[in-house]
Parts: sequence; structure tokens; C-alpha cells
Amino acid sequence: LRTEAEAWLLLGLPIMTYGTAQRLLQTARDEALDVERTRRRHAEREVLLHCIVHDLANPLAGLRGGLRLLDADALSTGDRELVEIARRQADRMQTLIRDVLATFREEVDAMMPATSTPADAAEALRQSAEALGPRAQLAGVALEVDAPEGLPVIADERRLERVVMNLLENAIRHSPEGGTVRLGARVDGREVL
Repeated sequence: LRTEAEAWLLLGLPIMTYGTAQRLLQTARDEALDVERTRRRHAEREVLLHCIVHDLANPLAGLRGGLRLLDADALSTGDRELVEIARRQADRMQTLIRDVLATFREEVDAMMPATSTPADAAEALRQSAEALGPRAQLAGVALEVDAPEGLPVIADERRLERVVMNLLENAIRHSPEGGTVRLGARVDGREVL
């Protein structure tokens, strides 16, 4: 309240009926139970997924190793073709297993709070190119990084590197042999492109 000479602040206890207070408390309890159920379901899914991935990955590793050994032996042309088909399918299966695990990790990461610590976009590009350099070399693809030193962006460093790695991995996979994949970053006003 204001008068010509003074200002007054009036405080009063909130008036809430017994029924309203009970409904509010019950809603809070229900919400807490829902959160706990969601956490439990998530933990169960995580255990199940890791068991499935483990159970699929181990026999697949043995299968891939056996196929590599067969490839080293002197095989007929027809047998070599069959072994190559089996190797490609085993590689495809391994990629699918990794994709399932990566998708689950993305769901988990999406629920985690993002950080506001600056990350270096140029460093993320360089680290990704270094990590996937051998894969690019095997595919016959050249990698080039064009980014000035120190490009700070507000991002979670781990997530930024994962995004760059995923994009780079796809670019290498879909580039023709002898092609070049260019990673570039530059400042455009207040943004980094």
C-alpha cells in the first residue's frame, strides 16, 4: 500500500482449505511415485539392453574372428565369395548392435541436464578427424579440417564430439573411394557454423 508519504508491505498467511491442502499433498505423492517408477523402469531397461547387447556381441566377435581366419586360408573363388558375404553381414550385425546401444545412450543423455561450459568446436573437429583417420584411410577417403584455433561454443563437450563423430562417420561411409571429407568451422556474427 502506498500513501503520499509512506509505502507499506502487508504480509498474510496463505488461506488454504483442508481439502485443497490434501489434494496438493496427494498430487505431490503421486508425482514422486511416478518418478520412482520411471527410474526403476529405466534401470530395468538398461540392465536388459546391456545383457542383450552382451549376449549378441560375444558370439558375433567369435564369428567375425573365425571368418577372418578362413579368409587367410587358401579358399576357392566361390568359397571366398561366401566368406566375404558372411563377413559383410557380420559387420552389418555389429553396426546394428552399436546403433541400438547408441540410441539407448542418446535417450539417457537427453534426460541429463546440459552444461553451459564453453566447448571448443574447432578442437572437436580435430579430435574427431584424428579418431576416425584410420577408418577414412581404410576407406580411401581423405580428411581435411579447416577451423581456426579456439572456437568456443556453449555446448556439452562430450555431446558435441559425439555429433561431429556421427556426422564424420556417415560422411566417410558414404564417400566414394578417393573422395575427400572436409570438416570446417567459422564464426558468423554471434554463431559458429
